Amino acid sequence: MPLRKETGMIKKIKRSNNPQILEAQKRTRDHIQDYKKMLAGYTLWNIEKERLRVERESNRSHSQAWNDYLGMWAFAPNRTEKELKYYRREKSERYADYYTRLKRFEDWRKKHGKKSTRRAKARRQIPKRE
Repeated sequence: MPLRKETGMIKKIKRSNNPQILEAQKRTRDHIQDYKKMLAGYTLWNIEKERLRVERESNRSHSQAWNDYLGMWAFAPNRTEKELKYYRREKSERYADYYTRLKRFEDWRKKHGKKSTRRAKARRQIPKRE
């Protein structure tokens, strides 16, 4: 019988004769085997993809690589500027939302703060020893 550690004590796990439990265990084993096969297939596929990329890159001439590099630099600043504007706007909207919520909280605190502060202080008071 298999053993497992549970809450600091070792307990024996009873083998079940329940057909539903046995079927569920069989399905779980089948799923694990299918997952392992799928993972092995993906691994082989990724290795082949990387091999093809390296082969394609090694066949490229220096002038092609240089033109690709220049094209990337021509493309990157335009895209980056648009993204920067979007992220700046999004960040300013988040700060505006934060400060409106903070202002509402401050207004609420000014209105209700005295009562809540007084109650909180009364609960925290500790009698002095002499």
